[in-house]
Amino acid sequence: MRVKLIFLSVLLSVTIFSGSGIAAKNQLPSGYPEVFSTFGLFHGSDEEFIVINDSQVPAAGSISFNKPGALNTEASNISTGSNVGVIMDDEGVVLSVWVIPEDVVLE
Repeated sequence: MRVKLIFLSVLLSVTIFSGSGIAAKNQLPSGYPEVFSTFGLFHGSDEEFIVINDSQVPAAGSISFNKPGALNTEASNISTGSNVGVIMDDEGVVLSVWVIPEDVVLE
């Protein structure tokens, strides 16, 4: 019983003190956030949804689309199949999409 309590205590501590989101192992372009809510392959967007990894995700009224050298660009400038980092609010609504350069490794 005591071993289970110690294990649960350690697990809880790790959960509380580990950062939420996904970070890059190496340098992201200037202006990029340090942590993303999730990441995946971009497959398109419309006024209500974006499609990441073949799943529709609700979108905010005005999503910020970003890629290296072009912050706040149009969704049409993001290529289908691009690896992207996504920032979401607490309700899972997409606020911004960031193209991840090929040389950046996410962890």
